[in-house]
Amino acid sequence: MITSCFFSRFSTAICYLFLASTACSCTFTSDLIEIKQAKLFQDSDFGEAIHLQHEVYNDDFIGNPFLVKSIGTTLYAIDNMNDPLIHVFDQGRYKGQIIKKGQGPNEAVSPFELSPSFDGESIWIYDNSTQRWLEFSGKAIAKEMKSVVTDKIEFTKNNNTPFALATPFWITSSQFICTNPWNHEDRFYIIDRTTMEKKGVQNPHITFTDQLPASILSIIFDAKMTMKPDRSKVALAGNYLDAIEIFNVNGEILNTIKGPEDGFNFAFDEAKSLEMNILSTNADTKKAYVNICSTNQYIYALYSGKRKGGESNYNLGNCVYVFDWNGKPVKKYLLDQDLIYFDINEKEQRLYAVSKPDNYIMYYDLKE
Repeated sequence: MITSCFFSRFSTAICYLFLASTACSCTFTSDLIEIKQAKLFQDSDFGEAIHLQHEVYNDDFIGNPFLVKSIGTTLYAIDNMNDPLIHVFDQGRYKGQIIKKGQGPNEAVSPFELSPSFDGESIWIYDNSTQRWLEFSGKAIAKEMKSVVTDKIEFTKNNNTPFALATPFWITSSQFICTNPWNHEDRFYIIDRTTMEKKGVQNPHITFTDQLPASILSIIFDAKMTMKPDRSKVALAGNYLDAIEIFNVNGEILNTIKGPEDGFNFAFDEAKSLEMNILSTNADTKKAYVNICSTNQYIYALYSGKRKGGESNYNLGNCVYVFDWNGKPVKKYLLDQDLIYFDINEKEQRLYAVSKPDNYIMYYDLKE
């Protein structure tokens, strides 16, 4: 008989209020995790929600993009169902497509991440299928819409690199950071480009138990990562764990903030998960943070809070919690559409995303 297990049934939260700083230092415990020295926040801490209506950025193209990235005045939209794979826009105008699908010298199969180079002169695209991180010339794209690979890292040829990686960012010209979806204890890695040696960064505020196999725990405690544009800090938002972790890029923990719930709610099919050795969800499984982006001023965390058995897709969210880099709640946006991927242009004060199922690029004006 298949059963469901709520690992939050033994969870406790102990909080101490320091009146001098009005900070709440909390300890949260459950069968799977203990979090100490966490700051608790609630939805009400953000004040009255700011409701936003989207505007059309561009619908003058044919495709099925899913992820957008805004770099300067250029907007990139990854579209793995199309060939070429990436749509390019400049100041609202559609310029065309770049990067042919394939495994040739200037091609990719299924790009899933896009980020600027350390000097800002090029873009790096992580090809999930081939586990290659490819650098494409920014000048060739801007002037001629050509896809020219100027550098690459092939992770399958480096035994020191993680088994799998996500959200790679350059923090210096010779070092980058990334997460590993199959290792929940190391919250992210710092990797040296020359030696490909990696340093795992753990959160001293968090202790994981061994109640379940690592293959299951790694999914429960997977997190999305964003890097502050000045490359000084990173923030991680939990997929099922409603917590945000803030580090220096050298791996020093700065803050762990827990919320908007004050306990844990890990609900899934325990028997089937153990049988398959991978997380098996059920109708009561609840998503926390869908994605996270940042500017030099703020962290933007897209929150779901939905259950799998609910009326709407729990993989999507329309609530954006905004924090400063000290983890202090600032404001809350409620969007008129559910999202999964988004990006923020700090100079323009816009939030960009793809409207589904209509597949046009839209934006929200964040100016006040």
